[in-house]
Amino acid sequence: MIKILNHAVVFFILCSASVVFADNKDSTVWWIDKHHAVEAKDNPLVGRAERVFERVGAVADKRGDKPPKFFVIKGKGEPWAVSLPDGGILLTEGVLKICYENVSPAEGDSRVAFIIGHELAHLANNDFWHRESFMAFNEQYDEKKADDQSLKAIFESTDDSKKKELAKMKELQADHNGIIYMTLAGYEPKQIVGKRNFFESWTAQVTGRVAYRDNDHPTPKERAEFLRTQLTPVADALDLFTFGVRLYQLGRFEDADMFFKEYAKKFPGREVFNNRGLSHFNMALKVLSGCDANLVSRFYLPTVLYLDTYGGKLVLRGTSTRDARTSECMTNKTFTKHMKEAVNYLTKAVEMESGSVAVRINLSSAFIVLEDYSKAMGVADEALKIKEMPEAVSNKAIALYYFGKTNNLGETADSAIKMLSETSSKNPAFSGAYYNMGRIQTDLKRTASAKESFTRFLDLEKSGLYAEAARKALKTEGDKQLLKSAKMESPLKLGNVKASADKLKRLKESPVKIVEFEGRIYEGDNLKVLVINDGKDDNIEIVEQTVDPAKFPLPVEKPVRRIKTNLGETLVYENFAVDVTDNQVRKVVYFMNGV
Repeated sequence: MIKILNHAVVFFILCSASVVFADNKDSTVWWIDKHHAVEAKDNPLVGRAERVFERVGAVADKRGDKPPKFFVIKGKGEPWAVSLPDGGILLTEGVLKICYENVSPAEGDSRVAFIIGHELAHLANNDFWHRESFMAFNEQYDEKKADDQSLKAIFESTDDSKKKELAKMKELQADHNGIIYMTLAGYEPKQIVGKRNFFESWTAQVTGRVAYRDNDHPTPKERAEFLRTQLTPVADALDLFTFGVRLYQLGRFEDADMFFKEYAKKFPGREVFNNRGLSHFNMALKVLSGCDANLVSRFYLPTVLYLDTYGGKLVLRGTSTRDARTSECMTNKTFTKHMKEAVNYLTKAVEMESGSVAVRINLSSAFIVLEDYSKAMGVADEALKIKEMPEAVSNKAIALYYFGKTNNLGETADSAIKMLSETSSKNPAFSGAYYNMGRIQTDLKRTASAKESFTRFLDLEKSGLYAEAARKALKTEGDKQLLKSAKMESPLKLGNVKASADKLKRLKESPVKIVEFEGRIYEGDNLKVLVINDGKDDNIEIVEQTVDPAKFPLPVEKPVRRIKTNLGETLVYENFAVDVTDNQVRKVVYFMNGV
C-alpha cells in the first residue's frame, strides 16, 4: 500500500462528504488511532459538538445496522468532516474553531449541526462518492513534489463530466438533508443560508470545488450564492412544518394537518408522516369525544409529535365489552376514516426509519384505540427492543390488560399493573403510569389501590382532562388554586394585526396560501409570526421567539402541563409555552388566552 504523508492524510480528513479507504481505513478506530481523539475536558467546544450530534442524530434518517457515532480528532488546516462506512462521523478541531470563531455560541451550534447533518445524510444514503477520487490520488501522488496546491489539483482533476455531475447531485442532496435535520433538531437554518461568509467557506473546500464546479459559477462566492438559492426554499418551507407543530400543540389539528400536508408535497419524510398520522388520530378522538365524552378519559396513551416533539397526552377507552352507545361511536364513519389515515401515515413513518421509538409509540396508541391489542403489543415490543421508554411500557401494559380481558385471561391484569409499577419506579416523573394503574385497579374494584394511584398522579399532573377525571374518580374537586398559571406578554400583540403593524413592517414577510387558506409568516429579530386571514381581518395567531437561555430563566410557576419532547420538554402555561432543552429555555411560544 502506498505510504501517505501526515499532511496528506489530514487533507483527506478535511474534505466534506464521505470518504472510503481500502482495508482498515474504513474504520473509525483506525482514524482515532492515527490522529487521536479530542475529549470535552481538553476542549469545551467538543462538549458542545457532542450535544449537537445527539440532537441532530435523534432526528436524522438512519439505515443499516451501524448506528452513527461521533468523535472529534486532531487536525488543522482546511477543516471539515468525514463519515465512514462503519458509522463513524469525525470532525477535526479545526472545523470547530471555524464554526465558533467570531460568532455567538448559538450560531456556532447551528453551523456544526448543518455539517453533522450533511455527513449523516451521506451515511444514511451509503454515499461514499470520493472513493475513486482518492484512489486516483494514491496512484498519482508524488511525495517529493507535493504541496497543498498540487494535492488539490490532483484531487480535482477529472475529465469525467458524468462523475462530476453525480458528485454535485449528491453534495446538494446532503446539504438539503443537512438543512432539514438541523431544523428538526431545533437549530435555525437561516443562520446558515443567510450567512455569506460561512457558505463561501463551505463551498470553497476541496469537496465543494469538485462537486460544485460549474462554468456558470466558477468562484467560491458565486458557488455559495448558487447553493444558497437551492437551500433557501427548503428553509422557507420548513416554516410550514414549524407552525404545523405549533397549531397541533394548541389543539388545532385540522389546521395543523393542512400545514403538514402542504409541507409534505415538497419534503415527504418520516417526521411529516408521523405528524399527519397524529393529526388524524386526534381528529378521530374529537369525533369519539363528541359521541361519548367518557370514551376519551379511559386510559393515558402517550403520543410524540416531531420537531421539538410536542406530545399530545391522549387517552381513550379500550374495552372489549361494548354497550350499544360505544359500538355506535366506534363505528362512526368519520372516526374510522381518521383512524385509517392515522395508521396509514404512522406505518409509513415506521417504514422510513427502522429505529424510531417515538413513531412506534404513536402507532401502538392507534392500535389500542382500534382495539387491536395484539398489534399494539407487538409494536410496543418493537419500540422496547430499540430503547426502554416508559411510554412504550405503558402502552404495552394497557394492550396486555385488554388482550387478557378480551380472551378471558385474568392473570394479565396483575402483569400489566406490575409493568406500570416498575416503570413508575424507574421514571417517577411519568404521570401516565399512575393514571393507568388507577384505571385498571378501578376496573378490578381495588378501590384503595386505585385511590393511591390517582393521588400520586395528581401530585404530578394537577390540571387538564386527566386531572379532572382523576379527581372525579377520587370524588374530590381539588384545590382550584392549583389551576392558576403564569402569564407573559407577547412581544407582538396577539389578535388584529393593526396593533402591531409597525413592528411587522420590520420583519420579512412570506405569503402562505393553501387552497382557500390564506395567511402570512413574518420572520426577523429572533421572531416567527403566523398571521391568518379569516376572510375579514388579519390576525396574529402565534408568535414564536428564540431566546438567550442566559437571559431567560425557567419560570418558577408550575405549568398547566408538561409535554415530553425529543429535545427535552415543553412547559405550557396560560398564554405561553417554553421549549426546554438541557434545563434551559430555548424558545417561547405565545398564543391567545383560552386556546
